[in-house]
Amino acid sequence: MRNILVLTFLLLGAPSLLAQKIVDPQILAQQEEAQRKATETGYGDIELDVLHREITEKLKVLFQYAEKGEDFKNQKKQEGDADVILPVAWGESIKSMSERYAYNGTCHLWFDGEKLNKIMFRFSRNNLLGIEFIEEQRDLINPTPFFKAEVASSKEIPELDRNDDMIITYSERRDQNKEFTLIRQYTIPDIRYFEKRMAMIETYKKYLRRTAKMLDRKIYDRDLSQRVRVQYMLEMK
Repeated sequence: MRNILVLTFLLLGAPSLLAQKIVDPQILAQQEEAQRKATETGYGDIELDVLHREITEKLKVLFQYAEKGEDFKNQKKQEGDADVILPVAWGESIKSMSERYAYNGTCHLWFDGEKLNKIMFRFSRNNLLGIEFIEEQRDLINPTPFFKAEVASSKEIPELDRNDDMIITYSERRDQNKEFTLIRQYTIPDIRYFEKRMAMIETYKKYLRRTAKMLDRKIYDRDLSQRVRVQYMLEMK
């Protein structure tokens, strides 16, 4: 009986274990092709181009309000600072009972009224517990958030803007009265693993969507305020 059980395991169990270790050559070929295309196009992504275009158009609308005296731009702007800063993330992260952080994320947009010149997402967090203060700062920067012209036909292959010049930095400080110290800086090609590169693109895409929603909210708020003012002016009683 024991020999039968052993034989059954060898016939049924062993092949299934071996199958888990064997990677389908077709899957490997698809992964290699995806990696090749991503590298050749500079990690171009049609959704990123669409989001860059949408954000540019929304900023144009908001800048028209600014011309009417409704200023939403960065009030503390100095030379080199972003024209618009929007909140995109905030909260508290808990790693363990003794490791808790308060974090926030902001989107920084450099816009000259017609062209979106730069985007930076800044994520900061500091420890809430312990005797030693530490504040971490991570920046995800796209120095060229552009988009290509729309294609004339859906059958044509769209030309995509390259994104391999994106930069991620990590800085920290242990004194609130001192400047941050840059610890590490990478571009996409510097990242060793392809999956990590794509994760960086997906993170950027996620917060671009959130930025577009925040701009929609600002446009709605200003439209609503304008309608309320007009209604008030039309009341003659």
